Amino acid sequence: MIVRSFEQFHLEQFAHAVERAVGPLRSGWIQDPLRVRVLTKDGQQLEFRLVEVDLYDRELVGTRFDRSPIRLPLANVQTVFRRHPHVPRLLLSWFSWTAAGAWGGFLLTSGHHWLTPGLDTFVGACCGAVAAGALSWLLRDWRAMYRWVAIYGSPAA
Repeated sequence: MIVRSFEQFHLEQFAHAVERAVGPLRSGWIQDPLRVRVLTKDGQQLEFRLVEVDLYDRELVGTRFDRSPIRLPLANVQTVFRRHPHVPRLLLSWFSWTAAGAWGGFLLTSGHHWLTPGLDTFVGACCGAVAAGALSWLLRDWRAMYRWVAIYGSPAA
């Protein structure tokens, strides 16, 4: 019977979570590497794309944003944070742009209806939904649209 320490179990759970996050989806789509922020024990903050957790060499393996490789020993890591979308803000942005499109479709066609007032509003809402989706995609890297969630280690004090 193999006895594992709590730390080893915790590292294996972390490595498994990273593998699930960066592995291919069941639909066949390949996901982007996991974007992380690492707080080291000496107080540095590093942001990079995490590719894997190497349990044998006990280090984080990733790439910086300039595509240079980075290998960070787990002994130096205090906390690893994952970038997580802030869903309420994304939904609020999407719904507001969809409503603006519906209102705009109603106002633009109020004098002369191309179809019927209801269909003109519906077409405006559809255009607003497409614009909202495009805007959400453009704003995906804006700091207000995501938050950092600790996935390994102790949270910063």
